[in-house]
Amino acid sequence: LGRRPSRLEFDGEGKMITPVPSFREIPIPVILDIPKNRFVSDSVKPSMAKGAVQTQTLLAVDREDACGILQDYRENLIVKFNPEKDDASRLKDVSMAELLWSENVQEEARKLKKLYPAIIFSIRLPLDENAVARAVELAQNGTEIIHFQVSRQGLGYGECQEIFMTDLIKKVH
Repeated sequence: LGRRPSRLEFDGEGKMITPVPSFREIPIPVILDIPKNRFVSDSVKPSMAKGAVQTQTLLAVDREDACGILQDYRENLIVKFNPEKDDASRLKDVSMAELLWSENVQEEARKLKKLYPAIIFSIRLPLDENAVARAVELAQNGTEIIHFQVSRQGLGYGECQEIFMTDLIKKVH
């Protein structure tokens, strides 16, 4: 996960001179998430983080959990960030952050990347009738990670609320 250089360049001695951007490998194309509901208590959250560790994937969490109850699992966390509400200084100790989709999310991501170039930024995109066009635009503009979001039932949103995620992902690809 992360940005890839478009090409590699080497000097006369064969040493690579292309800067290598931050990236993270995961073996499965799934990122776990702690949903915002009253059924996920603080006692359950470490179990979810352990699941992310054991499957070598990532867990999207709020900053409070990342710095609190889940701080021992930080290598496997993506911190959710809302540029309209959250202070950018809250990202100073984060290696990966996720921004929710909005019409100006790309501009917000560019600003944050300038402040924190080592952070890998993800944009959470709901799989709805606009997902294909939005994903193309995000990819063309250099978004590092596009995290497609579906309902807890694995279905899309809006006009796609009766379509299962595998079919929606195929449309995007």
